[in-house]
Amino acid sequence: MNNKRNLGNVLWMLALALVLGACARMEASKRADALDDATKTYAQLLRWGQWSDAVKYIVLRKGQPRQVNLDTLKDIRVSSYEINDMVMASDQKEAAVTAVITFYHERSGVIHTLEDHQVWWYSDEGRHWLLDSELPDFIGALKKRQ
Repeated sequence: MNNKRNLGNVLWMLALALVLGACARMEASKRADALDDATKTYAQLLRWGQWSDAVKYIVLRKGQPRQVNLDTLKDIRVSSYEINDMVMASDQKEAAVTAVITFYHERSGVIHTLEDHQVWWYSDEGRHWLLDSELPDFIGALKKRQ
């Protein structure tokens, strides 16, 4: 009788471990999908010059939005945005993303390319991904070519 009880306890613990493992994998998959969605939306906002919406993704981990001067970006046009690399930390709460952005300034029309290194973090409170990096340095890239 005691062996049956022990076997029942072992089976119960195995079942619980399997369920918890499956839940953890589902949560990890949801976070990965949410990161993919966030980076795609951010890319679209940059691509279409919606700077004021793009900066809403830029939030310090302490919860404070960064102050950004959007006037310097009014003549910047992004022609392509490609994510080259995306690496998520093992705890699924941070990710490093590298994007290659092709853009031009409306007055010059000269095409420029920059590599943007981003750090994304997952807000447990808001249950979404935020960017702990600056907007791409378009002005710095323009100055390098002058």
